[in-house]
Amino acid sequence: MDPDCYRVAVGVYGTFVTNEGVTIEVVQKATPSPSSSTSTQAATPSARRRRRTVKLPRLRESLVYISLLVPAYALAQSFVGGDLSHQAPYGVPAQDFAAAIASPAADATFPIPGYNTSLPAGATKATGNNNTVHGWSLSIGVTANVPLTHSDNTAVNKDLCIDATALSITPPAEVAGYNSTGWRVCAVVFTGGLKAAAAGGGSTRADGSCAAVLPDDCIQQLQANSVAGRAGRRSGGCRDLDIPAECAGHFVGDGGTGFEITPIGNSTTLADRRSLFFAAGFEPAVKGNKTALAAAQRRVWPVMLTWTHFAESGDVQDSAGWMSCAKTSESKGVTSDGGSGMDAEAVVAGMAGWGLVFWGIFAGLMFA
Repeated sequence: MDPDCYRVAVGVYGTFVTNEGVTIEVVQKATPSPSSSTSTQAATPSARRRRRTVKLPRLRESLVYISLLVPAYALAQSFVGGDLSHQAPYGVPAQDFAAAIASPAADATFPIPGYNTSLPAGATKATGNNNTVHGWSLSIGVTANVPLTHSDNTAVNKDLCIDATALSITPPAEVAGYNSTGWRVCAVVFTGGLKAAAAGGGSTRADGSCAAVLPDDCIQQLQANSVAGRAGRRSGGCRDLDIPAECAGHFVGDGGTGFEITPIGNSTTLADRRSLFFAAGFEPAVKGNKTALAAAQRRVWPVMLTWTHFAESGDVQDSAGWMSCAKTSESKGVTSDGGSGMDAEAVVAGMAGWGLVFWGIFAGLMFA
C-alpha cells in the first residue's frame, strides 16, 4: 500500500443560498485511513474560509503500519439552512429527508418567545416583552440511519447512512400566517457547538434555555448583538454572529451561521405547521452505529432566533433576539455501552495527541 496515497482535506461541506438566490456549496472531508474508526467534529464559520490539501511524503514501507495506530478523525459535517423544501444534508433528496426525519429516534420541544408575524409592516412596535405571543415552540429531532442511497453527492458512499439533526419552529394557532413584507425571522445556528466544559455533558434545562450551559452576560450580549439596527432594511438579509468576549471559552469556533426562516407556518415538506429551518448530517457510517447516534443525541445546539419587524418604508421598525439551547434526551435504543461519543473539542485534542505520537514514530524511522 502506497503511503503517498494518503490525503487530508480541510474545509466544510455545506449548502448556502445567498439573498440573491445564488447557491454555494463547499466541502469538508478528511479521508479516513484504512482499519480505523471515525469521529465527527462540527464545522465552524472560520473553517468555512479555508480549504487546503496536504499530501504526506513517501516514507519507508513500514510507515504504512503507523496507520493502524492512529485513528482517522474524519472531520465531516454537512448542514443546510433556510428554506429546506429543496435541499438536505449530503445531497439527500429533500422529500426523502423529510420522510426520514418524521420518525426521529429522539426529539424534544421547547417554548420560545415569538410574535404575531401576520401583522403587516407599520409604525407600531410589534416585538419586545409586551408583544410576545405565547405558543411558539422550537423542536429538535435526531434521526438514525438516514440512507444516502439517492444522494446526488458523488463523493459519498451510497451504502452508508447518516444520523441527522433537524431544527424547526411552530407558530401558535392564533398566528394566522406570515407577512413577508412586514417581518424577517432569522436563525443563527452555532454549528461548532459548545466546548465540553461548557456543555457539562450535554445537560440543558427542560425549557430549552441556555442558563445551564452559558453565563447570563454571554446570553445577554449575544441577544443584543443579534437584533437589527434601525439603519437596517428589508433587503439586508440575515447575518452571521461572532462570539463576543463575554462568551470566551464556551463555544467551539468563532461564530454562528445565519439563515432566514421562510416560509413560516406554511411548510411544504412537513405535514403540520412546523417550519424546518436547519438540518445537519454527521460523518456517514454503517447502519446501526450506536456510538454516533449517542453522540448526536447528547449534543447541545445553541440557536439564536431574531424577530425583525419593518416599517412601511422598509426600514427596521423594531427587533428582538432570543437564545435557546436545544438537545434531545437519549432514546431507549441507545444504551450506556453505545459509547460516550466525542464532541468537537475532544476530537481536536485527540488529533493533537496522536500527532505527537505520529511525529515521534516518524522521527524514529527517518533517523534510525
